[in-house]
Amino acid sequence: MPAGADTAGDVAVALRSINDYSELMLDGAGGKIDVLQRKFLERIKCAALRADAQLDAHARSAALHAGHALVLQRTQLPALLLAAAAWARLQFADRAITFESAIAADLPEVLADAAALSAALHMLLLGAGLAGQPGRHVWFTVTVLPAAPAAAPLLQFAVRDANAPATTAAAEPGRAELNPALLHIATKLIEAHNGRLVATPDSGGGTLVMALLPAAPPA
Repeated sequence: MPAGADTAGDVAVALRSINDYSELMLDGAGGKIDVLQRKFLERIKCAALRADAQLDAHARSAALHAGHALVLQRTQLPALLLAAAAWARLQFADRAITFESAIAADLPEVLADAAALSAALHMLLLGAGLAGQPGRHVWFTVTVLPAAPAAAPLLQFAVRDANAPATTAAAEPGRAELNPALLHIATKLIEAHNGRLVATPDSGGGTLVMALLPAAPPA
């Protein structure tokens, strides 16, 4: 067992207990709560979910670094992507960041470790949400890129992170950067899926990150 695994496991259990307790209180198990109490509990819940996701992704990245390869299986994407978008929407609402997602229909399967791919997407999305100040906008799109002859199609997972539009003609939105530590973890997890990750400045003034994964070969 890797050094620190017991501690990480204990922290994960504690974070999930905090999340579960917050859920109970939000559902009224402790009695009626007012608006301020609800907001506070929702922030606690989001923070616990966020920390748990980072701990999980870091552990998966560390396992890869230690030589433990992923077991890739044919994976259907719709449910996984919808769950990632719902998770991000909850996190961004807590930080007053608006969020949009657009997922193409009829996506091909990929060869993936579903939990590790989810962790990579969480880090990409969270990296956008943790960068800069609240009040920005994040886009998440998933599309299929045209394939060269005899090559597998590529799935493009794109996260665009930009400041909210300027409120006056004189005001200019500042440049938003994705969190580099989370981007590094996402890169390792995507590369373990035989994919690659590219980050470039976006024409809208923020950052565009694209994770490219090959589609699974025909069954």
